[in-house]
Amino acid sequence: MEMTQKERASLLHRIEHISSTGFEMLALDVFQYQAANNPLYARFLDLLGKKPSAIGSIREIPFLPISFFKSYEIKTGSWTPEAEFTSSTTTGQIPSRHLVRELGMYLEHTRKGFAAHFTNPADYCILALLPSYLERSGS
Repeated sequence: MEMTQKERASLLHRIEHISSTGFEMLALDVFQYQAANNPLYARFLDLLGKKPSAIGSIREIPFLPISFFKSYEIKTGSWTPEAEFTSSTTTGQIPSRHLVRELGMYLEHTRKGFAAHFTNPADYCILALLPSYLERSGS
């Protein structure tokens, strides 16, 4: 069941206006979207023997293994990433990659999520010691 552009836009609108009472329903709808439109995730579900139609709770949604983010481009649809975040690694390891379709939307939702649980992030001064952070791109 491939989603049309209109259905995708509707899903994005719902994400924009998420409330705690509608979270589980939205999460299940996003899962169904990913299962139908991300071939890698669909294959993963198939290998696990999980039928998307049988998933009725967010606790039942299978997560992709972290190792997949080291070996595959995890994205739904055909698009060029606007940003790529990478994990820190120890010597010789392959970093996990998180491809970001639209950096502005990503940052906006990060701020909204922080504000929903704490307060406006502009009210904070966050200081952090992150080894090799400045030397690494993609952090």
